[in-house]
Amino acid sequence: MIASWSASMGLLAGDPAFWLPLVLMLVVCVLLLGLLLIDGIALGAGLMLPWLVPAERAALLGRLMRWQPANERWLLLLLVLTMAAFPLAWSATIGKLYLPMLLLVAGALVRHLALRDAPSPWLFGLGSLFGAIGFGSVLSVHFSGQGLGLTYLAFQLLLVFSMMGAFVLLAAAWLFISSTGALAVRLGSLGAGAARWTAAGMVALSLILAMANPAVFYRWTHEHNLQLAGLWWLVMLAAFVWLDRLLRRAQPTRTALLLAWLLLVLMVGGVLYSIFPFLILDEVTIWDAALPLEPLSWVAISAAVMVAVALVAQAWDYRDLLARQAVLGQQ
Repeated sequence: MIASWSASMGLLAGDPAFWLPLVLMLVVCVLLLGLLLIDGIALGAGLMLPWLVPAERAALLGRLMRWQPANERWLLLLLVLTMAAFPLAWSATIGKLYLPMLLLVAGALVRHLALRDAPSPWLFGLGSLFGAIGFGSVLSVHFSGQGLGLTYLAFQLLLVFSMMGAFVLLAAAWLFISSTGALAVRLGSLGAGAARWTAAGMVALSLILAMANPAVFYRWTHEHNLQLAGLWWLVMLAAFVWLDRLLRRAQPTRTALLLAWLLLVLMVGGVLYSIFPFLILDEVTIWDAALPLEPLSWVAISAAVMVAVALVAQAWDYRDLLARQAVLGQQ
C-alpha cells in the first residue's frame, strides 16, 4: 500500500519528500489524541458542573486547577505544528473553520481565566461549552464540506451534542474512580446517558462519510477490509456495553475510564483511516498540504525538539499530580 502511494506520486517510499509528511502527520495525530483524551476530561468536567452540588463543584475545580496548565499545552502544540507543517490545508479551510476554531481558542482562554485566581464554576463551564461546540463544529464542517448553516444543521447539532457527550463521558468515568454512594450513582447515570450521545455521533459521522463519499464506502465495504470493519464495530459495541454496565453498577473502577479512552481512540482512528491520505477529503492530500522538502525539514527538526520536550513535560506534570493525589489519598 505504501509503495503504491509513493509510486503514484513518482516518489520512492524511502524518499524524505514522501515519508517526512507522514511522520509529521503521525505526531499531529498523537497531539490530537492527547488533546481529546486528557483535556477532554476537563472539558467534560466543566459541562457536568450543573449536575453537581456546590461542595462537589468546588472540590472538582480544586482538582482541575492543578491539571489545567498541562492540559492547555495540547491545543497550542497541535495548532502550531499543523499550521507550520501543513499550511495549504489551513489556507484551504480557514474560511469555513474560522468560527469553530475561534470557539476552541476562546474556550481554552475562558477556562484558563476561570481557574486563574478565585475558581469560577460558571465561567469554567462556559469555557467548556465553547470548547465542546468548537470541537463538534470542526468535525461537522470539515467532513461535510459545508460551512455552518441550515443545510447540514441537524448533522452539525448531532455532532456537537455527541462531542459534548463524549467529554462528559470521559469526565464521569474519571470522577467515577474515586466516588462512592449517591455521587457514584449520579455519575454512573450521567456517564451512561452521555455514552449514548457519543454512540449516536459516531454512527452519524460514519454514515455521512460513507454515504457522501464512494471512496470511503468502498474502503470499508471492500472484501479485503470488510473483516476489519466488522471487527472494529464489534469491539466498539462490546466496549459500549461493558462501559454501560460498569457505570450503572455504581462501583468505582478505573476500567470505565480505560473503556471511554478506547472508544475515542477507535473513533479517531476510524475517521483517520477513512479519509487517509487526505487532509481535506478528495481535495488535498498530506503531501499536497505539506511544505516543500527543505523548509519542511527545518519544521520537522524544530517539531522533534519542541514536541519531545513538551511530551516529557506533560508526562512529568501528570506524574507529579498523580503522585500528589496518591499521597493525599493515603493521608
